[in-house]
Amino acid sequence: MMKITALLCVLFVFAGLAAKNVNSQEKDYGTWLSVDVSKEISKKLNLEFEEEVRIFKQFSEINRFATSMGASYSFNKNLKGGAGYTWIYHHDVNDSFWDNRHRYYVQMTG
Repeated sequence: MMKITALLCVLFVFAGLAAKNVNSQEKDYGTWLSVDVSKEISKKLNLEFEEEVRIFKQFSEINRFATSMGASYSFNKNLKGGAGYTWIYHHDVNDSFWDNRHRYYVQMTG
C-alpha cells in the first residue's frame, strides 16, 4: 500500500510540473444559436429545416450563417435513412472575407 501511495505522489508531482508549460486558449465569449423545425409528413417520412448563426469575439462578430434542409425515411422499425443539404455563409476573420460553402450528407441509422 505504501508503494502505491508513493507512486501516486510522484505521478502528481510530475503532472504538476508538466502543467507549468501548458497554455490555454484565448479568452473569447460567443454563442451558437439555432432554430430547428421538423414536420412528420407520414409515419415514415420526416422533413427538417434548421437555421443557425454563430457569434464570437465577445459577441461582436458573426462567424457564420447556416441553412440546412433534409429528409429522413424509416424503412422499418430498425432502419432509418436520410439525406440533406447545408448552405454555409462563412466569415474568415483574418481576411475579412465571406465565402459560400456547400455540404451534402447522407445518413443511415440501424
